[in-house]
Amino acid sequence: VSKMERQRVKSESIAEIGYDATAEILEVLFANGRLYHYFSVSQDAFERLMRAESHGKHLNANIKSRHQYKQIR
Repeated sequence: VSKMERQRVKSESIAEIGYDATAEILEVLFANGRLYHYFSVSQDAFERLMRAESHGKHLNANIKSRHQYKQIR
């Protein structure tokens, strides 16, 4: 289980988002309890996600389509 610090976000689909800048890993805890890691995500891409009006739409459009990911739990 990850020890990455996550921030709660206002989203119907996403509960929390975390980021490890050194490893360039984006961690997303979905509202359904599933936890995913997205790899090779730049600091800039993370910041754009956090500023997005809709975190879920931004994740689908800009992260899922461009980065490898793995379900952690």
